[in-house]
Amino acid sequence: MNYVLLKLNGAPCTISADDRLAYFGALDAFHQEGELTPFIDFCCIQILKTWEQLL
Repeated sequence: MNYVLLKLNGAPCTISADDRLAYFGALDAFHQEGELTPFIDFCCIQILKTWEQLL
């Protein structure tokens, strides 16, 4: 995922073990319902958390 984000000039995303269930839930929403919004929202939050840790 980070390779694609970086190739598209996006920010890298780190998913912590604490957020693993939310990550799988977002993937399941897409798999079962075809709804991508939960995954996009999850990734946006994770990118913010990643950058907060770096700063």
